Amino acid sequence: MNESEINLDAPRDDQPTPSKWWHTATAIVATAVASIALLGLVEHEEPAIVAPGSTYTTNESIEYVEFAGTARNDGSGWAILDNLTHEPDGVMSVSNVVSTSIRINHPGCSQVVSVIVGADNEYAQDFGANLGASAGLAYFVVEGSVNDSSDTGTADDIWNPITDWTAGTNIWFMGKCLPA
Repeated sequence: MNESEINLDAPRDDQPTPSKWWHTATAIVATAVASIALLGLVEHEEPAIVAPGSTYTTNESIEYVEFAGTARNDGSGWAILDNLTHEPDGVMSVSNVVSTSIRINHPGCSQVVSVIVGADNEYAQDFGANLGASAGLAYFVVEGSVNDSSDTGTADDIWNPITDWTAGTNIWFMGKCLPA
């Protein structure tokens, strides 16, 4: 038998007679293309994003209020920023500024459940500020450490909100609480 006598489409004795392989491949590719096209045309509902300051209820029927804001000492004392570029979510105020902490009040809360606090990039660069919070009832207390120029290099200094700030350094925070 020479090469011109070989019939590639003829069934072999050791295999069932399938359709030509390219028919199957073409069908698979066509199905994949149709699936991709269908997925691209079907509109998917985006998940709802809960805006800070809003109330939401968990699957366990617990109602929470989310809050967020920015605190700054502009030279006349610490306050919650409320301007064109910083808008607090919730009514808040700063009180009890002492040499180791500040207290941020949230009268819309009966108990602050969790809060995240951080120094903005300028605060971190100018002072090496590391800040955290202790949650309370209708407030949380911000404390931290700094690595300023008077540091000996052996340990961070305790953050002093009365002296450890410059114009434009911010404290950012967000959390959730049980509503009042």
